[in-house]
Amino acid sequence: MASGDVFSNMYLGVGTSVTDIIPAGTAKVCITFIGCSDAGCEIYGRKSTGGYIMKRPTSTGGGSDDLASQTGWENSKMLITNSQYFGFRTASGTKYYSYSGVEF
Repeated sequence: MASGDVFSNMYLGVGTSVTDIIPAGTAKVCITFIGCSDAGCEIYGRKSTGGYIMKRPTSTGGGSDDLASQTGWENSKMLITNSQYFGFRTASGTKYYSYSGVEF
């Protein structure tokens, strides 16, 4: 990839496994759009050494490992690399995930 290249894709999520979105090599990407087809999509901020780099509290005051639980399409600004990236997870059922960004 080169600076200015588009970084985008669409995935089908089934079950509760996490689909990680990781740029190759030394690429740095600014994610500008994240989408999900239905309720129950979770976005996790992750790191290559394991664990999570971003979390949000739940509405009940407890902790949660998901960055966002969303329906629909969200404009965003999130910088990711090969060692700090994000992943999609389906809480249940089958969902379509999509994202787009640009390498810098």
